Amino acid sequence: MSNNLYKVCSNPNDSIDKSLCILVQDDSPFDGAVIRYTTFKITEQELTGDDIACQYKYEIEIPPHDVGMEISEEAGTEFEKNLGEWLIEIIQQQMDEYAAKDRNLNT
Repeated sequence: MSNNLYKVCSNPNDSIDKSLCILVQDDSPFDGAVIRYTTFKITEQELTGDDIACQYKYEIEIPPHDVGMEISEEAGTEFEKNLGEWLIEIIQQQMDEYAAKDRNLNT
């Protein structure tokens, strides 16, 4: 799992917002950014290779530490791929926790 590369957090710009936010901790040009996921949906598509069958949108709540750094298209693409993978991990963890609680209640 990649959870040492990000940390789930609250929205630093809106304490009432319950959206999923993460603090990026991956030593990339995006390190230190706080990302708020705004939408997520499973898509119907034919998967090839490492594709993830989901679409998501996000907002940058706090920019990365080194705002002046030039970010290559490759680094941006890798970052967005990571955001998708991290989102899937978070959802999987929540599902696992819910399933464990449900098992405890129904046994």
